[in-house]
Formats: sequence, C-alpha cells, structure tokens
Amino acid sequence: MRITRLALSLVLLAFVPAGSRGQPVPTAKPIGELIADLGSKDFAAREAASAALLTRGREALPAVRQALKNPNPEVNRRVRQLVDKIELRLAMEPKRVTLKRGTWTLADAVAAIRKQTGYELTIAKQVAPLAEREIALNDVPFWEAVEQLSKAWGHGIHAQRFVDGIQFTDERAHGPFVATDGAFRLQLLKIHQDRDIDFAGRGANQGPGVRERKTTFTFEVLAEPRFIILDIEPVQWVKAVDDRGDNLVPVVVNKTTPGED
Repeated sequence: MRITRLALSLVLLAFVPAGSRGQPVPTAKPIGELIADLGSKDFAAREAASAALLTRGREALPAVRQALKNPNPEVNRRVRQLVDKIELRLAMEPKRVTLKRGTWTLADAVAAIRKQTGYELTIAKQVAPLAEREIALNDVPFWEAVEQLSKAWGHGIHAQRFVDGIQFTDERAHGPFVATDGAFRLQLLKIHQDRDIDFAGRGANQGPGVRERKTTFTFEVLAEPRFIILDIEPVQWVKAVDDRGDNLVPVVVNKTTPGED
C-alpha cells in the first residue's frame, strides 16, 4: 500500500468532565488554594493541583501567570510549565460558531460565520447564494460549522494553497468521508487501486508471474486559516477497513521459502 499525498500528526487534547450524569459534581477548589498546593510537601497534592489548574485552563491562566513571581522554587517551576501548557491549549482551540435555528440562505450563513470568526469564507460565482436550508448550530468548532453548511447545500470546499480564504464551490461535491477535529479538517478525496502481473518474474512456488497490488489513498488536510502547516509527517495507520470489513492495512509477510514473492 502506498500513500501519495498528505499525512498529518495531530495532537489531540482531551478534556475530562468534572462529573458524570446522575452523580454530584464536587465543588471546585479555589484557584488560589490550588496554586498554594503547588508548593505542598506532599508530592501527590502537588501533582493534583497541577492537573486541576491545567483543566481549569483559561479561567486559571491570569492567576497562574501572577504566580510566576512566587519565590518558592517548586511553585515557580510548576507555574512556568502550566503557563506553557495552558497557552498551547488555548492557541489550538478552534474558533466557534453559533447560528440560531431557522431558515438561512447560504449567503447569510456564510456572512454570519465570517463575522464570528474573522475568516475569509466566500461563495464561488457558480453557486446559488440565496438557496435556503434549515440550519441550527450551537457553539460548534469552525470546521464543524463549515462541514454542516457543505452537507446541507451539497457544495464542496476549496482552499487555494498559500492563499487565505475558503470557498464553497460546485467544482467539488460534498465528500462523504470527512473528519473534523479541533482546528483541522481531513477529507478522503480518492482511492486508486493497481493490480499488476509481471510474467517475466517468478512468483510463488517458482511459478511465472510476480503479482503486485497497490492501493493509493489521496487525502486533503485543511487547518483553520490562522494556522500555517510547515511540515507534515509520514502517516501512521491505526485501523482501516473497506465496505466489506476487510483490512486495508498491509500485512507484512516474512519470506520463508526461497524465491517466494
């Protein structure tokens, strides 16, 4: 199997809810007390305080920054780590969109998303901007909002390389295999299969014909316009199956018979 285009390693930031449905939610400890616990003699208490402040994120950041002046070396060390981690999380958070339930034209929906995010979202000339659809979006990430509009109106998404802006276009249909995660959108564009038999070579059991099968997947990865992708790492397959449930990840076969292919 060969991958010909675009693979991206994403850092997934998991946030754990404070309590489960049906269970009482414990009262949150004041942020000031958590910062004081960073200097506790109890290692477990220091670790718990760091974890709690990281979870509180944006809410805790001003007080955590203020604690950079704390003279306690342990508090100072942990606070510096927390500032870096919280700021990274906040930087990676996607912008969010809300559209009240109702009948929207594509033009009005696009204008509302553009206003809420500041991103250059446009409609191609060949697309009817006044077509109406029933839409309701409640505080969803930017790419989820764009995906919902793409699905509702049936238009594809186009982002020109090295040019700011995303456009709804009729040149592409809405793709059925799209995943949105935070500030990124991944779409499977194409699958191509090659099957070759080379009769000049020897295949299994020394018989004529070397058989080879290759599957090429073409993906498109888009980031929110405020991000610039500088590098892309090799893809790592976790699981891939076809519509029959057959494994698409290549199986490595150790050659045990001389000449076997």
